Amino acid sequence: MSPITVTELARRATALPPPDSLTSHAGRRRTVVLLRELVEAQRRFPTLFATASEPKALFALDGTLVHANQTALRFLGAPRPRINLAEAEALLPQCHRAEVREAFRAAAHGTTVEFTTVLARPPNAKSMTVRAIFAPAIVDEAIVGVHATGRDVTLEADAARRGERRVQELASLFEGHIDAMIALDARGAVTGINPAGERLTEYARADLLGKPYASIIAPEVLAETQEIFSRGLRGDTISARTTILSRSGARVAFAGTAIPILVDGAVVGVYAVGRNVAEEYRHERDARAQAERVRELCLVAATSENTPEAQIRAALSLGRERLECDGGYVTKIENGIVTFLWGTGDVDYALGRSWPLDGSLHRHVFAAERPVAFDDVSALSGEPSAPSLPRSARAFVGTPIAVDGKPYGTLCFVSRTRRNESFSDADRDFVRLIGTLAANAIERDGERRRLSTLAFYDALTSLPNRVLLSDRLSQAIAMSQRDATLFAVHFYDLDGFKAINDAHGHLRGDDVLRLVARRFERVARDVDTVARVGGDEFVVVQPGVGNIEDAVILARRLRAAIAEPFIVDGRERSLSSSAGIALFPQDGADAATLIARADAALYRVKANGRDDIAFVIASDD
Repeated sequence: MSPITVTELARRATALPPPDSLTSHAGRRRTVVLLRELVEAQRRFPTLFATASEPKALFALDGTLVHANQTALRFLGAPRPRINLAEAEALLPQCHRAEVREAFRAAAHGTTVEFTTVLARPPNAKSMTVRAIFAPAIVDEAIVGVHATGRDVTLEADAARRGERRVQELASLFEGHIDAMIALDARGAVTGINPAGERLTEYARADLLGKPYASIIAPEVLAETQEIFSRGLRGDTISARTTILSRSGARVAFAGTAIPILVDGAVVGVYAVGRNVAEEYRHERDARAQAERVRELCLVAATSENTPEAQIRAALSLGRERLECDGGYVTKIENGIVTFLWGTGDVDYALGRSWPLDGSLHRHVFAAERPVAFDDVSALSGEPSAPSLPRSARAFVGTPIAVDGKPYGTLCFVSRTRRNESFSDADRDFVRLIGTLAANAIERDGERRRLSTLAFYDALTSLPNRVLLSDRLSQAIAMSQRDATLFAVHFYDLDGFKAINDAHGHLRGDDVLRLVARRFERVARDVDTVARVGGDEFVVVQPGVGNIEDAVILARRLRAAIAEPFIVDGRERSLSSSAGIALFPQDGADAATLIARADAALYRVKANGRDDIAFVIASDD
C-alpha cells in the first residue's frame, strides 16, 4: 500500500476540525509529526504490523486510512490506498455503521472500544463476522490517530447460531409434543408446561408456573407421587401412574415417565411426560415405550468420549433393536449417487457400495420432509429395490438427514423376518430423532476438522503453521534421542519477493507463496515437515540426517525448485533463496533454540549478499 504523505496529512489536519485535546494550529502540526513517527516506527518493525496474521490498520483522526497490513486490506476488499473510514463503512450493514462511527469517535478521545460487526464480501460469497478493537494511537502522550485490529470470528458466530437453532428445535419438540410435558425444578415447582399439558390439566401455563406439582395431584396418590419425584431427582427414569386433579375437579388417570433433567452432569429437576390413559390406553403404552427409547437415545448422544462414527453406530444398533428390524444404515447422496457410510446388522455387506439414486427406495426418502415407511416393499410394483436391501426384505423405514442446513443423505432401517406390524407414528418420530443425532454427529466431526485445520495449518498455503511445527520438532527430537541420530532444521527466506509484491500486488504475491509451498512439498520427502512461519519465511524439518552433506543436498534441491521461473501476470519472474541450517543435537537441544540458530545463520547469509546456504557457527549464539 502507498503511504499517505506528510504534506497531505498536514493539509487534512489543517482543514478539518481537531479533537478536543488539540485546538491550536501548532497542536495540529504536532499531530502530523507524531503520526508520521508512528507510521515510520511500524515500518521499522514489520513483524509487529505488516506481516501480522490478524488485520491491523492505522487511521488519522479525520478517518483517513494511513497505514494497513496485507490482512487488513483483504478484510476491506483490497481498497485503493487512500480510503477513508466513511468509504470503508460501505462494507458494513446499515445497522452497524452508527456503532462503528461511535467506536471510532471514542477511540479518538482516548477510549479503547471492542465490538462485533459484519463485513460484506464479494458477490455470491459469505459475509464475515469480525471482532474488532479501536484503540487510541498515542505518541508522546498525544492522541494522533486510531489503531484498528480485528479477528475473523465467523466460525464461532456460526457455531453459536447453530447452538441457538438446536435450542429452538428442542423447544419446538417440547411445545409440539403430542404428550403432556411438565417441567419441575428441584423443589417441585412447575417451570414449564406444553399445550398438551394445558389441555390435560385444564390450567393455563401462567396459572401453574411457580406452583408446586402437589397442588394438582389427588390426595390419595400424593405420597407415592412424591416418591417418584424423589427418585427422579436421584437420577432414575421411572414409568409410573398417578392421578391429576384438573382445574374443573375431574380426576385424570395420568400415565407416563419421570425423566431427570441433567445440566452439566447434575440433576436440576424432573420432566413428567405422559397422557390420559383413560382416553387412549394404547397410545399411553406407546408413549411410555417411546420415552424409554428417547431416553436410551439421549444416553447414546451424551456419550461424549465416543467418536462421531461410534456414536452413529451405537444409535443404529439401538434403533435396530427397538424397531425390531434386521439392519440399519446411513447413506450419503451426492450428484445422484447413493453411497453407504455406516451400517449395523444385516446390511454390513453393502458398506462402501454405491448405486444410482433413481430407481431406489432412497429417492422417496431423500425428497421427503418427514420419515417414510413401507410395510411391504414388494408392493412397490415396477420399482427395483436399492442394492442394500436383502431380496427377502419386507419392511423399510427411512428419514432424510441434513448437515449444516443442506440435504446430506438418509438414515434407514430394513426388516425381513423380525417385524410383524406396521411402523407407527411413534416409530417414525424415533427414526427422525436418530437421524437428527446422526446429522449432529457428522456436523460436529466436520466442525472439529475445520477447527483443527485453522489451529494447525497456515490459511494461505495449507502448510503446517508454527504450532504444528513445534509439535513436529518435539517428535523429531524424541525420535533422534531414541535412535541416536541427527536431524536438520532448514530456515528459508525468499530473496526478491518484496519486488514481486510491489510490482504485482499482494494478491499475486500470495499466488507466488502458494506455488513456493507446492514446490517445497514436491521436493521434500514424506517424512520431512515443510512449514510456513510468516511472510516469505519457511522452515523444513529433515529427520534421519547422516551427515552435513545430506542437509546440503536437500537444501540445494529446495533452492533449485524455488529458482524455477514463475509466471506472474503473464511475465516471467525469478526468485532466489537464502537458507540457514541447524543440526540436532550439536546446535541446540530444544525446538526454540534450533529455530533461533537456523534463523541466525539465515540472516548471516542475507548480510553477506543472499542466495546461499549457511550452517550454524559460534557467532550465531
